[in-house]
Amino acid sequence: MSAEVRKLAKAAEIKLKELQRCAPVPIAELKSFPSSGGVYVISKGSQNLYAGLAKNLKRRLRQHINGKQIQSAFTLKLAAHDFRKTIEKVPSKSKLRSHKAFKKLYADTASRIRLMNARYVEVENAKLRIVLEVFAGVTFNTRWNDFNGRGTL
Repeated sequence: MSAEVRKLAKAAEIKLKELQRCAPVPIAELKSFPSSGGVYVISKGSQNLYAGLAKNLKRRLRQHINGKQIQSAFTLKLAAHDFRKTIEKVPSKSKLRSHKAFKKLYADTASRIRLMNARYVEVENAKLRIVLEVFAGVTFNTRWNDFNGRGTL
């Protein structure tokens, strides 16, 4: 293992402890989130749902609750999961973006996420954010992170 990887892993462990100590904040209170980079965990009650990373935490969380544009992997996954209950096969992401019923479901899902909480830790180093996102997803046992590839449904 290279010295850089060891250094990132050690820094991620420290930041993970900070993230674990962070009290959850209602996502609807966007003013409470910084505009700096970081890693966050979205939860509903005691259930941790999703770990994510962002160059700008406030902007990224806004994307999760903006029901007008499909730009959040978490919101998309939740909406697609609900959509599966109504149709046999979920179309590709590009077809979902223009599907009228899905657009409404996506907006409704964004409204549900607005009622959830997020804890976060500020991280400016881009490589550290990537490592920490995985550490957080595994440690918090987030339901909606699969780490099989970005944006998979």
